[in-house]
Amino acid sequence: MTLSPPPLPALDADLVPELHAVFQPIMRASNGSIEGYEALIRGPEGTPLHEPAGLFAHARANGSQARLELAALMTAARSFGELELPGRLFLNASPMLATRHTEAFLGFARRVARYGLTPERIVIEFTEGDKIHDHERMRQVAGELRALGMSIALDDLGEGFSSLRLWKELAPEIVKIDKHFISGIDSDPLKRQFLRAIQDIALAAQSQLVAEGIETAGELRVIRDLKVTYAQGYYLARPSRTPEREAGAHLAGTAQRARLYPEAVSDMGVTAFQLAARIEPISPRHTGQQVYERFARDTAAHALPVVENGKPIGLISRFSLIDRFARPYRRELYGNKSCTALMNPNPLVVEHTAGIQEIGWRLSEGAAGHDLAEGFVVTQDSLYVGVCSGQTLLRELSELQVKAARYANPLTLLPGNVPITQHIERLLDSELGFCVCHADLDNFKPFNDLYGYRRGDDMIQLVGRLLGEVADSHGDLVGHVGGDDLIVVFQSEDWEKRINDALTRFAAERMELFSADDIALAGFSSTDRSGAPQFFPLTTLSVGAVHVPSGVRASSHQVAARAVEAKTQAKKMPGNALFLDRRTWAPSPGARHAPLPGAAPLQDEALERAAR
Repeated sequence: MTLSPPPLPALDADLVPELHAVFQPIMRASNGSIEGYEALIRGPEGTPLHEPAGLFAHARANGSQARLELAALMTAARSFGELELPGRLFLNASPMLATRHTEAFLGFARRVARYGLTPERIVIEFTEGDKIHDHERMRQVAGELRALGMSIALDDLGEGFSSLRLWKELAPEIVKIDKHFISGIDSDPLKRQFLRAIQDIALAAQSQLVAEGIETAGELRVIRDLKVTYAQGYYLARPSRTPEREAGAHLAGTAQRARLYPEAVSDMGVTAFQLAARIEPISPRHTGQQVYERFARDTAAHALPVVENGKPIGLISRFSLIDRFARPYRRELYGNKSCTALMNPNPLVVEHTAGIQEIGWRLSEGAAGHDLAEGFVVTQDSLYVGVCSGQTLLRELSELQVKAARYANPLTLLPGNVPITQHIERLLDSELGFCVCHADLDNFKPFNDLYGYRRGDDMIQLVGRLLGEVADSHGDLVGHVGGDDLIVVFQSEDWEKRINDALTRFAAERMELFSADDIALAGFSSTDRSGAPQFFPLTTLSVGAVHVPSGVRASSHQVAARAVEAKTQAKKMPGNALFLDRRTWAPSPGARHAPLPGAAPLQDEALERAAR
């Protein structure tokens, strides 16, 4: 049993007048309301001991870290009470203080009432700067604190020695994510994936998350969009002796938008290592006959790697060997010789981290005798790992193409059905207002039939480019659902002006795709869907818009259905037109997951913004 050292002598904050506390707000990420404040201690101003790093380093060097921590706790609690700040007080304590000076630490906790505070308002943040040796004592201390009514927080998740173990041991009510994983999260897909994984753990552990170190509006948008409960950082508020009691005005705009996730579909995370099959290799000492017998026994092996000193030197294909042995005298010629005479001495060799698109590209070059049917060898640091067949690679590439088609349209490279739907669902879940515009080309099929598919592709790409240029890349999602149908999910409040700009520009720039004669006639002759000749007006763009106010309880299917209806109404209007569906949304709490109801009759006039 580990014995705690004797309790430290009583230490009152009045004995350390050079210490003072500053407080940094911890805000609810969804609306910016202040949940509480983290207390940060400062030393004598104008000295190297002013900042915590220098102050605590000096204390550790002099063996007085525990005394300094207790003084810091008392200073922070007293200042917080004197300022009468709202919400909870987050206090930092080291595992060393909790496990080696337990009685002194708990003595402070039992006497917080002297500072005008109730235990329920106190959150003890355990910082993991040092390795923890006594997990049992940590659990006991956490239990004592909870018995008093206090909450436990785990600080700087991901920075220390064993954060996940401490999470499991202490079961903290709050977990603070280290700023390393928050910095630049709006442009780093890997950090977003890390945060999602931590959210899954937090959900199972019934812990709430605090994102630390938020320094930009983009980072805050992602934190809000990913439903992190609390946020903290310089962008929200800096530490101060007299901190703000309400969120700053600069935070209001960030609450009205959800962040876009534009990361492209690449290899879907599939690497050569995941595709490789571990096939027992053969050595140059094996004969051709032995390789033949090995293939006869192992019917699943499509190829056998030839490995010497752990490194692959060649690959023998089943089909190549059978083809050779089927010819006259070849079996007698090669049967007793080294199998190296039968191998491809220059097969495709890839590192285990290579993605399948990279592998497919290298095989498609066909250089140096690389054969798709033969497959390839997988290595790690030049040592043999396994082999993969061409059939396996083709299957994975086909699945990748199917997934990519759902995520991005190959013609415009704009997001497809899946990311569009996911973004709309994020907006609905966040109860944010937005507008969906469904754009569709009029008389596009006869134009495509007359001018050819290449000119038709140019027309669709023109629409995609114009919509992308008028949209705000930080909050408006431009997508391509297929054919000549494109979608813009606007969070910009001036969405109508942006769409009208696109219609005006389209009316002018489309002319480059028509012949001079057709422009003079304001139309062209082609065939209708039945094959009959017909004269058509020049191709125009129709846009149907549906506005979804903040807080609406609806499904993405309902939103999409209304957008299609609005587009249908827009197509009935002449020229390049915009139609806005002004129907109200019924406040139905269960609507989000309800089946799509029948379409209600339209109740609005068309808004036509012509660029004829």
